[in-house]
Amino acid sequence: MKLHNVVTTLYWAWRMSISWCLGMMSQALYRLQAAALALEDGLTHAYLGMLEKAQDSLNQVIDKAPPERTRILAYNSHVLALLKSSGRNMEQTVTTWVAAMQGATTLRSEQRWQEAMENYGIMQALWPGERRIEELRDLAVHW
Repeated sequence: MKLHNVVTTLYWAWRMSISWCLGMMSQALYRLQAAALALEDGLTHAYLGMLEKAQDSLNQVIDKAPPERTRILAYNSHVLALLKSSGRNMEQTVTTWVAAMQGATTLRSEQRWQEAMENYGIMQALWPGERRIEELRDLAVHW
């Protein structure tokens, strides 16, 4: 009788742990899907020139804690949307660009680093001679 109780207890503990794991996996999958959807939404809005909506969607991607590569893509896309917008905010652009460049460098992602460098070139063209932009050159070092 005691062996039966032990086996039953172990069985139910196992089932509960499996249920907990599946719940955690489904939450993670939901976050990934939500981030991917927000990223596609942001990229589409940026392509269509709907820059405020693009920025909102790209901020949602970053907030959803997606995989690092997706987050860096969102940062780079957000910088580009900020650069295209009529009311350019240099400080917000610089802050977002720094996050993108640091992430690309940490990942050693050639593609994300190149995107950040292209954005940096646009920043230099939009704000020529701006000290704050020129100081960013120190972060633009390839590994």
